[in-house]
Amino acid sequence: NLRVLSLISNGLKGSLPTQLGQLEKLTDLGLRENDVTGSIPEEVGTMSNLEWLQLDWNGLTGTIPSSLYGLSKLQYLHMYRNYLTG
Repeated sequence: NLRVLSLISNGLKGSLPTQLGQLEKLTDLGLRENDVTGSIPEEVGTMSNLEWLQLDWNGLTGTIPSSLYGLSKLQYLHMYRNYLTG
């Protein structure tokens, strides 16, 4: 039943787990200002209730998953200060 997950500026390191996609009721995901690396998993695009996604100020690389374009409720998308393409 988790709706908001805010882990902003927590010193998180490593990649985003694919299991994030299992948080189906999540509306807000804040992971900015950490040391998250690697690519954004396609599974993030299955979070159909997501309205706010903050991934800025990390070390994310790769292309922006096409699955994100299908998030019809998404209103705020912050991904600057990464190394993303696409």
